[in-house]
Amino acid sequence: MNKQQVVESEHLMKALLEQKDGLARRILAKAGIDSTSVLQATDQFIAQQPKVLGDISRPVMGSHLKTLLDNARKYQKELGDDFVSVEHFMLTFRSDKRFGQQLLKNLQLGEKELKEAILALRGNQKVTDQIALKHAVLVIDPEGKYEALEKYGNDLTVLAKHGKLDPVIGRDDEIRHCIQILSRRTKNNPVIIGEPGVGKTAIVEGLAQRIVRGDVPETLLNKKGRLKAVLKEVTASNGQIILFIDEIHTVVGAGAMNGAMDAGNLLKPMLSRGELRCIGATTLNEYRKYIEKDAALERRFQQVYCAPPSVEDTISILRGLRERYELHHGVKISDSALVAAAVLSDRYITERFLPDKAIDLVDEAAAKLKMEITSKPTELDEIDRAVLKLEMEKLSLKNDTDKASKERLTKLEADLALLKQKQKDLTEQWEHEKALMTKIRSIKEELDEAEKVLADYRKSGKSMLREEVTDLDIAEIVSKWTGIPLSSLQQSEREKLVQLEQVLHERVVGQDIAVKSVANAIRIDMTEYMEKHAVSRLVGAPPGYVGYEEGGQLTEAVRRRPYSVVLFDEIEKAHQDVFNILLQLLDDGRITDSQGRTVNFTNCVVIMTSNIGSQYILETLQNTQGTKDAVYELMKKQVLELARQTFRPEFMNRIDEYIVFQPLDKKEINRIVEIQLNRLKDRLKQKKIDFHFTKEAVELLGTLGFDPNFGARPVKRVIQQMFENEVAFGVLRGDFKEEDSIIVDVDMSLSAKDQNPM
Repeated sequence: MNKQQVVESEHLMKALLEQKDGLARRILAKAGIDSTSVLQATDQFIAQQPKVLGDISRPVMGSHLKTLLDNARKYQKELGDDFVSVEHFMLTFRSDKRFGQQLLKNLQLGEKELKEAILALRGNQKVTDQIALKHAVLVIDPEGKYEALEKYGNDLTVLAKHGKLDPVIGRDDEIRHCIQILSRRTKNNPVIIGEPGVGKTAIVEGLAQRIVRGDVPETLLNKKGRLKAVLKEVTASNGQIILFIDEIHTVVGAGAMNGAMDAGNLLKPMLSRGELRCIGATTLNEYRKYIEKDAALERRFQQVYCAPPSVEDTISILRGLRERYELHHGVKISDSALVAAAVLSDRYITERFLPDKAIDLVDEAAAKLKMEITSKPTELDEIDRAVLKLEMEKLSLKNDTDKASKERLTKLEADLALLKQKQKDLTEQWEHEKALMTKIRSIKEELDEAEKVLADYRKSGKSMLREEVTDLDIAEIVSKWTGIPLSSLQQSEREKLVQLEQVLHERVVGQDIAVKSVANAIRIDMTEYMEKHAVSRLVGAPPGYVGYEEGGQLTEAVRRRPYSVVLFDEIEKAHQDVFNILLQLLDDGRITDSQGRTVNFTNCVVIMTSNIGSQYILETLQNTQGTKDAVYELMKKQVLELARQTFRPEFMNRIDEYIVFQPLDKKEINRIVEIQLNRLKDRLKQKKIDFHFTKEAVELLGTLGFDPNFGARPVKRVIQQMFENEVAFGVLRGDFKEEDSIIVDVDMSLSAKDQNPM
């Protein structure tokens, strides 16, 4: 009030303009007037008015303001409103002789221009009540319904005109189908259905781009595509607005409380009368769950199925988007990175759909590269943390006086010196590369020359910073998303297969045939599935039962790790209903879980173990004469015959390979002894105790632990009972100390002797 007791029209104007998102500001903006300058002029006028000294706690209304309020009612009736609103005051200011008339005259804003701006904002809305719903709260805001389309939607044609929409590639058939449906006289409302991320919204964006280019029939020219708009404003546009509702299934049941109509029922009459042209988009599951159940709403729409693009089409889409992502992240994206994103996402990320998952890979890889450029590189950051860790350890060891601590301190100081030198070199390299990259980005006219300087520098050694996203960056992001080791993604299939047998032989002894057929498994012990009801644990509990939301132990494990080895241990102990599940898995490579999701097993290796026929293995070995291969073939034949009697033919017919384990001989038992003793050697090494064993000791342990009836398990027990327990007690009693040496010889004696370190 500025110490002014009389409230006049200028104070009302100031109050209206001080509402940041108020209607007065929006009206002036629509008329092309800067509301900030109008507020400044109002403040200047108020500052010039006389002030009152003393108490002004009871202001009074001035005569000019009273006249303005009376005149506002005339405009209210003229516009057909039930209540006086802000726009009526704005029109009345034209006749305010005290302040408003001169102000609007200075702004060159006539009554005609003012009315046009107000009508453009109001559209076909009327002020029929004093309250409106805002953020789920009833507030006094009768103007809250104005500009509903601009408030709650986006004009896709405006975005397309200004080049703010991404290019749409490979969806020409679907866009033409939408145009064809929109051009119909009746039922001209396409609903685009497809899996999440396949590009349903992109089809509508492509349609908007065609409308802007004029590449549509004349009946669709000058129409506007908008998101989530208000139906009344769309209906009143006489068909000049195409309404696009993304996630259209959300309108079914929306707002239906206490018997009220939902948004879907509001749409139906407008769609049937042809007052509204609407494009919807939703997923297959949501369409089936919500839209199909409402037959009256479903028949108003024509389906346009949006299938995921192929890997080749995805690569084309990524090439079209490359420039946008390069500009956003400030890095280069190689073509090989785009190909890798499409191929690797299709191969390893099976839960999502192209092109969405490939685009996300490129986006995240570029973001990672940008982060490394602008912040400290990972290699340098790891060295900094290693230096800090050693510095803390050094401070701790300085207070210790024992011999081991002093030796550790000496070694630590040497390691720390090397790390600090490497840290210094990498820091200098990073700062130098960073300076070069900054120069390249900031000086456009010298771009070619700066890139040449950077290339020359990179030739001199390994560079920490890069500006280009490559296929290795994409592989690293896939590795993070799926948990598959980066080295596995980078290896060729040939390398993996060649190395597989070698890795298995490090742990599996005496089973060459098995090693050649197999490779970190999802293990399921079938003794836990002997009851009929236990089948639900594999695929999940049925709807309505406890654990329905948790999914199945088998299906959930494979959904999260689609590239796995699945092991069904002791398969013969499972209930018959379990075999019904396995029939579908082994034949089609997929299982549908309790929630209706199809789990893909085509990238899994399924292995089943069984003890069936184990008695034949020993009997044949002991009672049959001949070559080792001949004995094995006879044994295998007998075991498989018993397996065919135990399992159903349709189950046996779905197994690709039958592998019968051979009994372990003395030589292979000795190799197992060596493996077990070497594991003990590694444990003792942590206590700085040397451990040695002779060949004779290995043979003796193998003889004591060899039992054809029980395989290799007795070996472990013999080593534990006769040797590991004695060593453990010796360490606890203090018989064996640091730098001592334990020697195992044929008499199984334990001797310890001091040795000077080399």
